[in-house]
Amino acid sequence: MRRRLHPFVWTLIGFALMLGIALWQADSTHLAVRDLTKEEVSAMIGQRRTFCLQVSKKGCMYCETLRELEGRSNRLDGMVVYELEFPENPSEEDRQWLEDALPHFDYYPALFIVRADEIVCVEVNDLSEFDEEIVPQIIEANGGNHEGQ
Repeated sequence: MRRRLHPFVWTLIGFALMLGIALWQADSTHLAVRDLTKEEVSAMIGQRRTFCLQVSKKGCMYCETLRELEGRSNRLDGMVVYELEFPENPSEEDRQWLEDALPHFDYYPALFIVRADEIVCVEVNDLSEFDEEIVPQIIEANGGNHEGQ
């Protein structure tokens, strides 16, 4: 007659499997979207760093769609996009900061490639061209550098 494994052993096996899957997922490198404040963005611009900045607005369905596309693109694995999210109705202070700090843009989301000597707005008005138009800009802004740059 065969002995059955004790339920506690099954629990341990299940836990070990879940832990292994979690560690495997943590090890895989996907696009990292890092939230920033206006002050942090200003500091990074002042340090003349090269980075990709995504400006979005709470409740914006196009912003959500862009995030989903970024999350699904394996070409962006290991890349970093910094995101500055404004409330649904940005304050006068927020609008003034945008006007002073970044080139003009008409729609949310807005994607900027920030370099030491310039800030370029990347058109994001046609998300159907995400892979052809936007992904290469994000890759360029990352310069091949990955997390921890």
